[in-house]
Amino acid sequence: MRELSNGRKCGDVKSGLWIGGNYTAGAIFHLHLAVAPTKNIDRIEWMLEKCTEMGIDEITLLHAAHSERKVVKEERLEKVIVAAMKQSLKAYLPRLNPMTDFRQLVTSCREPP
Repeated sequence: MRELSNGRKCGDVKSGLWIGGNYTAGAIFHLHLAVAPTKNIDRIEWMLEKCTEMGIDEITLLHAAHSERKVVKEERLEKVIVAAMKQSLKAYLPRLNPMTDFRQLVTSCREPP
């Protein structure tokens, strides 16, 4: 545990495959969620809404060997994220990365400084 400037205590965030703990200036941590889309588009949209409400910073859609959905309409998903941001009164819009191959994502991961 470490103490923040406002006196609150904070545990260190560990980096992992699904949630990255890369520290950024002005923020305690950076949350990056990588997920393979399901066949049902409603579930993807619901997940994006909840991730936006929780404050996830970045979302990457994965294309894995056994992915059920190969193509997504990124424009539609961006609209869902913007609507969730407005509804929950968040000031930050999460970044939606284009669909990425699983192996490419794993090789691009790096440890926090």
